[in-house]
Amino acid sequence: MNEIRFPPILVRETADVLVAGGGPAGFAAAVAAARSGADVLLVEVGSCFGGIGTAAGINIFCSMTDGVRDLTGGVCAEFVRSVCGAGFGPPGYDPDRDFLTRRFHYQIEGAKLVYDRMAKAAGFRFLFGTRVVAVRREGDRVSHVVCAAKSGLFAASARVFVDATGDADIAAFAGAETRIGDADGRCQAATLPSVWSGVDRAAAEAAGTSLWGQGGARLREAIAAGEFSRPDPHLPGLIPMTATSSGGNVGHVDGVDATDERSLTAAFVEARENLREWERFYRRRVPGYSGITLAATGSLMGVRESRRIVADAEVSIADFHARRTWPDDIARACHYIDAHAPTREAAMAEFSGPGPRKAETCGKGGSYGIPYRALLPRGIANLAVAGRCIGTDHLVQSSARVMPTCFATGQAAGLAAALSLRDGRGGALRSVAYPDLRAALLGMGACLL
Repeated sequence: MNEIRFPPILVRETADVLVAGGGPAGFAAAVAAARSGADVLLVEVGSCFGGIGTAAGINIFCSMTDGVRDLTGGVCAEFVRSVCGAGFGPPGYDPDRDFLTRRFHYQIEGAKLVYDRMAKAAGFRFLFGTRVVAVRREGDRVSHVVCAAKSGLFAASARVFVDATGDADIAAFAGAETRIGDADGRCQAATLPSVWSGVDRAAAEAAGTSLWGQGGARLREAIAAGEFSRPDPHLPGLIPMTATSSGGNVGHVDGVDATDERSLTAAFVEARENLREWERFYRRRVPGYSGITLAATGSLMGVRESRRIVADAEVSIADFHARRTWPDDIARACHYIDAHAPTREAAMAEFSGPGPRKAETCGKGGSYGIPYRALLPRGIANLAVAGRCIGTDHLVQSSARVMPTCFATGQAAGLAAALSLRDGRGGALRSVAYPDLRAALLGMGACLL
């Protein structure tokens, strides 16, 4: 391969804490660090905060409660309350009353506005349209990241870094050890989220198809009739958005490597083609959706899994089953094991029975802990990772990847980053005493047992 040498890249930005990624994890990290007194810069490749929950179009939160208590305390709970208070949440939804019995969904454009308002109130700096493309590492520390933006390439220095890219980009670029997928390197299938208009909500609710009830026998009949060029029996469904529109989480694309733009390009093309078949399915077979139209597809691919860091501690499926509490818990999680099959063949086998898929759950009142050490990639002193790429095994990742848990791990990473700058610690994240971090988390309203 030919080598091209670029001119020197100028260090244009400096900060105490640099956060890469503006999804729930990165957003919470920036809010928490800024409120703790750090000078924070967040860089986000898209045009808004919220990641998959806004730019992609998945407008619903999974498992905010274990059936007994609210596990979303802190930045996530504040976001939910702000969305509802602004009139962008489910009609009549009271966060203090309804979180145990109702799923929280929201209007996407309203959520973007709430994110913007919360960011401005927290006082951190942020840049959209900006991606981390390289890292400078000095010994066991990251010193700079190189960003690509409309103005070109520039470098940014910080004392502490939070990697909330979803793909562990900073960690990987810095040489940290990572894993991907299952034992065979296969990741969960991806989905291109979508927005649909023309929903007859009253008819859908009367038929029981307003949220997750659109699949089952109807889908099996369509597959048997040859209505799909690539049969896909796993249907998460369409999610209410407004009175006549829904957010879509339909159709899977196998074999997507979210760390490779060539793979992502092919996935976008395939997914857009597949969505026309899903449009036909809903129109023909699902009550309340005979008049729907595919209005938009997400600007992000709905990637469920890519890299995970090899961290100081790893949360395993055994820890999930044991509902384990760690001595350094920074969050509690309870979403079921939601591992979307990596291939169509595996999905067909999984959904071949007459009933719904049996998922592994924590049970009512059950949850498992995520330790602070799961946020720390081995060998790097001043880098924390938050979101779907923390230290878990493949199966637990399918539980911990959901947005409420991403908020929680991001909040912990941001607080730890700010604490690591105090008392001469110099950004060494492992120097943060857990009792101090726990106290700061509880002060923000985090749920810790």
